[in-house]
Amino acid sequence: MIQTKQRLPMATRTTSRTHYSESEAARKLGISTEQLRRLIESHILNEGETMRATRRAIFHPSDLIILQHLAGSRNGSTPRD
Repeated sequence: MIQTKQRLPMATRTTSRTHYSESEAARKLGISTEQLRRLIESHILNEGETMRATRRAIFHPSDLIILQHLAGSRNGSTPRD
C-alpha cells in the first residue's frame, strides 16, 4: 500500500482592516507616499488629474492588490508584503 501525505488546507492571510490611509498603503506596498501618488496618477487617474486635488485618500484591501501589481510591474519586482 502506498502512503500519501495528507494535505493541510493552505493558510490564508486575513485582515480585519477595512481601509488604509495613504501612508499606510505606501508602507504596505514598500514604496514611498510620493511613489504611490505617481503610480496612481500614471495608471488610475484621468490625464491631467493629480493626487493633490484629493484631500484624503482611503484605500481598501482590494485597492492594494491592484496597486501591488502595478508597482511590481513598474519596478520589475514584487513589492514587500
